[in-house]
Amino acid sequence: MKKHSFTLFSQRIFARPWKRKIPLHFILGGITGSLVISFYGGSRLAGVFGAVNALLLCSAAALIFFGAILAFAPVPGSFSSKAGFRKVRFQDLLLCFLALAILLPVSALLTGSWQQILEFFHISYEKEQSFIFLVRQGGKGTYFQLLLLTAAVVPCLEELIFRRGLYALLGKLGAPAAMVGTAFIFSIAHGFVLGIPALFFIGLTFQAVCNITRNLWCSIITHALLNATVLSITFLASKYASA
Repeated sequence: MKKHSFTLFSQRIFARPWKRKIPLHFILGGITGSLVISFYGGSRLAGVFGAVNALLLCSAAALIFFGAILAFAPVPGSFSSKAGFRKVRFQDLLLCFLALAILLPVSALLTGSWQQILEFFHISYEKEQSFIFLVRQGGKGTYFQLLLLTAAVVPCLEELIFRRGLYALLGKLGAPAAMVGTAFIFSIAHGFVLGIPALFFIGLTFQAVCNITRNLWCSIITHALLNATVLSITFLASKYASA
């Protein structure tokens, strides 16, 4: 009985709730679109327009891109069904908090180990993302602006793009390959070298949460919890250290 339960659980992790037969050029277009929106949007435009405005511009572009994905990879049902939204149960919320409890220490460990490797090979890297830097340097107004964006807007759009859109586009390669491919692109698309291993693990975890619950809301909630926790810890630590 236990073996059977474990088999069902493992099958659920590697499930393909939005399995679609998509042509290769749509897959390549999905990968390219994700990279352009996330990497060049979030990382490059921040220096030109500022972090908050860059996030807003990327959010608009991401929304358009997601609409195109729904057109290229349609599924039957209402908009909620197409996007993968379901009713959130209490046990789903418990899974979200469990995922958060795993992500925080594992991500820190991966980042620390990766930093040692980069320094050993004399590879240059930025120590923190621009949004984290803004939180350290800014006041409460900046913190609440970024909290709204990174804990509400960004999780919704990134999960729609990666967990719903890109995962569906890569689905024809097989569920495990789709999970790894989506997580890898998710980690690269952030344009943050130091965070690549941690972001890869985070991407895998978000996809696992989404697949286990069959609910995109759950990966969005986990994503929001993680961003809000990191942002809040950074803000409080910076104010406490400067006091």
